[in-house]
Amino acid sequence: MGLDYRWANLKWESIKPIRGRAVDVRPLGRRHRDWELIRRREQFGSQPVYALRYHNTDCVEYHPNGDIVLFCGGWHTVTTGQFMSKHSPVWVWKQNNVLWVRCYPEGPVYPLPSSKGLRFARGENGRYKPVDKVTITKRVVDRPKAKAAREHVQPFLQWAKTFLTLSDGWVMHETLKQSLGWATTEAGVYYYPDMLIDRRNQFNLIQTLREEQNAETYLQLLCSFVASTPNEEREIAETIEFDRTSMNRYRLPQQFYDHRTTYTVIYNHVYRLIQEFGDVYKTVEVEPTDKVQLKVVQNA
Repeated sequence: MGLDYRWANLKWESIKPIRGRAVDVRPLGRRHRDWELIRRREQFGSQPVYALRYHNTDCVEYHPNGDIVLFCGGWHTVTTGQFMSKHSPVWVWKQNNVLWVRCYPEGPVYPLPSSKGLRFARGENGRYKPVDKVTITKRVVDRPKAKAAREHVQPFLQWAKTFLTLSDGWVMHETLKQSLGWATTEAGVYYYPDMLIDRRNQFNLIQTLREEQNAETYLQLLCSFVASTPNEEREIAETIEFDRTSMNRYRLPQQFYDHRTTYTVIYNHVYRLIQEFGDVYKTVEVEPTDKVQLKVVQNA
């Protein structure tokens, strides 16, 4: 028997409610797994709807007219997709942080909305398809916006290219200390206090290049990138030993490095920050295809 309204009706009738509960609780599998249930909702003047519930969400509904409704309640999780696939006649899985539905092997795939259900009806050929037209909202790069966002970083990138060419790609530990600062904690741990390794902070520093275009700002930005991105090569420049007190008995020495990087690494890092945090996107509506879409904006 297929997974349909008749199956749901027989399933509900075949499961005895757990005794002693204030409400009707019918586990789908083992009796102790009461977070996977089948529920029956009465409808005025019509046959009931059967809902398969995962935790606190009715994920799959079987309606008397043969329709099924899938609903994730905002829970785009692997286990929610697995539950839906197990208890419905369609495939559901998580990819790119979204739950996707495919009704038949070669058919289109549809993203599940976060806060409303997606209803499917069975056609004459026995295949399910959405009752309402589905369009997918995607976030894509707006080329004019992206071009404008990149224009003000071009002087910095040109300066970085010249700097790295003259230094053969090396940025020294002493340079990092002078540009980012050098301090120590009460425990005697040394660090670069102004090292902007947080990506959001780095993007904010990039934004200041609109007003400040000087070698000092450029050097601080370059040092921040060098200290927080993978480098081609590095050499130990300074080793700090700790006093062998009881507190520091097992503490390893601190090591700081001279770093060698490339212009390509810096260039790519800057552009990724702009794409990640900058206002360089627009939304477009596209039709579903047989492939999962990228950068999908969650529907309400």
